[in-house]
Amino acid sequence: MEFVNIGIVVTVVVGLTQWLKERMKLEGRPAEALSFALGALFGGVYQYSVTQPAELTAWLSVVFVALLTALVPSGIYKFGS
Repeated sequence: MEFVNIGIVVTVVVGLTQWLKERMKLEGRPAEALSFALGALFGGVYQYSVTQPAELTAWLSVVFVALLTALVPSGIYKFGS
C-alpha cells in the first residue's frame, strides 16, 4: 500500500470538502457526511485502480483504504471545528 499516494488522496479530499462546504454553505454533520462520502469515493476508486481486485483479500484492501480515506478527512474536519 502506497501511503504517500493515500496522503495525496486525503489532501485532495480535505481541499475538495472545504471548497464544496463553502460553495454549498454546509456546516456540522452535513459537512462531515460530505467529507466521509468524498473520502470513501476517492479512496475506493484510487485503491481499485491500483490493485484491480479479483480476490477477496484485494477487495478487503479496497474497503480498508476507502474507510481510511473517509475517516481521516472527516476526523480532521471535526478536530478543526
